[in-house]
Formats: sequence, C-alpha cells, structure tokens
Amino acid sequence: MRAADGLALSSRNQYLSQGERQVAAQLHRTLIDIREAVASGERDFPLLEDQGRAALAAAGCEVDYVAVRDAETLAQPRDEGRGLRVLAAARLGRARLIDNLALVAG
Repeated sequence: MRAADGLALSSRNQYLSQGERQVAAQLHRTLIDIREAVASGERDFPLLEDQGRAALAAAGCEVDYVAVRDAETLAQPRDEGRGLRVLAAARLGRARLIDNLALVAG
C-alpha cells in the first residue's frame, strides 16, 4: 500500500515530522527514476545506484543503500533477461525508510 505521493505506508512513518514526510516521498521518486532509465535502455547499474544515492542525499536523507539486483537471488545482475528490482533504504530523522520496485528492461 502506498500514499498518494508514492511513499510506502508503514508504521515507521509516524516518526516523520510534516517536513520530513514531504522529503520521504523522494525515496519512491528515486526508484521510479531508476526504473525509467532502465526501461529506456540504461544498463550501467552502478551509475544508476550512484545517481540514486546522490538524489536521496541531496534531499536530506542519510542513505544506507540503493541497489539494482536480480529479483530472484538479490545478487548483482548478470542476465538482463531475468527480472530486476531496485532496492533502497535511507534514514530521515528518526525513521528508516525502505522501498523496492520491479524494473522492466527496455
């Protein structure tokens, strides 16, 4: 379940101030940006991960990780024909935000 801005609904959200709640939506937007890049043909996954970390840090998050992984094994992708997921975790205030999204290769 997600809020209208894409933030995953979680009991952890109660720890967010109103301002932090608005910033927290950046986590899902970052995952969508990575999904769109992959759908457009981008295959430099380390670059996408770096860009995702930078976007979250610029929004004020303390980034734990942004990772593109094989959807079945969670290993680094080796075969683009298999499903992929982008996973992210970041701290914002007292909350640890986590999210993931399926990727579709273009």
